[in-house]
Amino acid sequence: MTPIDQMPTLCLPEGLLWNSSLLCFEFVDILSGSIYRYKTSTNSLELIKVFDSTIGWFFPTNCSHQYICGLQNKIVLWDAKIDVSTDLVIIDLKEGQRLNDALLVDDSQIWFGVMSSNISEDVQDGALYSLSSMGLIEKDTCYLTPNGPLLTMDRLFMLHSDSAKGLLYRYPYKDGEVDVERKEAVLDVS
Repeated sequence: MTPIDQMPTLCLPEGLLWNSSLLCFEFVDILSGSIYRYKTSTNSLELIKVFDSTIGWFFPTNCSHQYICGLQNKIVLWDAKIDVSTDLVIIDLKEGQRLNDALLVDDSQIWFGVMSSNISEDVQDGALYSLSSMGLIEKDTCYLTPNGPLLTMDRLFMLHSDSAKGLLYRYPYKDGEVDVERKEAVLDVS
């Protein structure tokens, strides 16, 4: 492990998670396709995986050495113990698109964004997706840079931002679904 004062330069670190089984923080470096582990007890950083594509997000599973990872255009189950990735879903994306930011709900549904690497006001081809037992569903489009889906504490709304537009959207949420027709911008910092 690398002491924190000798940490490598990171390209685009995001998605900080607390891994309660290992008592450490873990996060992705999106553009380098890497997962890192930071141990507060030793103030050290460990590179635990480099994929051959970008990584938009990941979640530890109930098995301490397995992770669900959102890579460039697919979702995989990565077993860290034997360093094997199994494709769960391959997503048909346009050239230059990638997965970005996600929310895991009740260990049964993943909400995530898809964005273009080339952000342009003219090409709003980002989207909000859901993956569950119902399959992969594109829920909403016209995003530039979809970021940070989350549920309110009362689970009545999902919040999701478009950081390139400077907008925070609110969707009514019920039974694992968002009501796209009733989506509203609740914060504008553009």
